[in-house]
Amino acid sequence: MFNQEVRDYYNQAIKNKFNQGYEYERWFKDDVRKLSYQMTLSALQHFAKDIDFANYLEIGPGAGTWTDFFFTMNKSANFDLVDISDEMLKMAKQRFGRFGNFRFFLSDFADFVSDRKYDFIFSARAFEYFSDKEKAVNKILTFLQPGGQAFIITKYPKYLRSKLFGKDVKQLHKYQISPADLHKIILRQGGCCIEKYPVVLYFPLFNKAGLNKQVYQILHKYKLNSFIGLFTESYLIKFSKK
Repeated sequence: MFNQEVRDYYNQAIKNKFNQGYEYERWFKDDVRKLSYQMTLSALQHFAKDIDFANYLEIGPGAGTWTDFFFTMNKSANFDLVDISDEMLKMAKQRFGRFGNFRFFLSDFADFVSDRKYDFIFSARAFEYFSDKEKAVNKILTFLQPGGQAFIITKYPKYLRSKLFGKDVKQLHKYQISPADLHKIILRQGGCCIEKYPVVLYFPLFNKAGLNKQVYQILHKYKLNSFIGLFTESYLIKFSKK
């Protein structure tokens, strides 16, 4: 039922909420969003610069913002994009449908099947919606070639902070997972070479672009730890298949 709620929310949001287009509203509407985009782009430019892939899978591509980054890296690779929302997938098709090396799958990732194995799997800001993290990680590792890599960018949970300030967490956002807990799941499922880094950094309680930029300049070079987590809005966890 929860996965259907995620699908329905984004289908309706694309039609009714994002008046100037999802990508603009998500990443470019104001200075805070623009800076979040730049932080994410910088993280990918740094950590993905040496990734070599022929078969690429992206989970939850949305408008294809980050698909475009990886497509620029290797336009001859095979790209498979899977999304639970038909409205989201429609945007990706509009962007990449003219290319013969793209395939598009409308599916809950839990039900996704493919005739390929992948040497690189990527997901940005979709993993926090998966209610069964163990199953999702297991499936990622199942689809990876031996030696293949996966990058997950997901939101850093701040449930205690929300509780202290009397903020209700919507059902849609109750499945965020801490880097430490996700690390443990990846190990249990047989992943290796796990590294964790902050992606989008911000100044707590005062989410202003100028303050966020200062925090980013100080902390973005370091691996994620509990202190940096206080300033982390989203993080990257990268891992491999043995």
